[in-house]
Amino acid sequence: MSSRPLSVREMIYGGISLARYLATGGLFNINLEVTKRCNARCDFCDYWKEPRGIELDDYVPVIKHLKPLSVSLTGGEPLLR
Repeated sequence: MSSRPLSVREMIYGGISLARYLATGGLFNINLEVTKRCNARCDFCDYWKEPRGIELDDYVPVIKHLKPLSVSLTGGEPLLR
């Protein structure tokens, strides 16, 4: 992620994108759990009990249909995929 200030062009483009999403009622963000696998066995968490998570390819049609402004990938231990 860059720490430089946004250019005027980037601010205008961002403002237009935001206005379009506000006008159409579109989604700003989708949070996707990449995996629920985890190599820790914490007593307070049951992520490690999940046998299989959803494959990333299963998310693609949903993302294309919803057309969010951004997508966040979270969840589990991604290196265990």
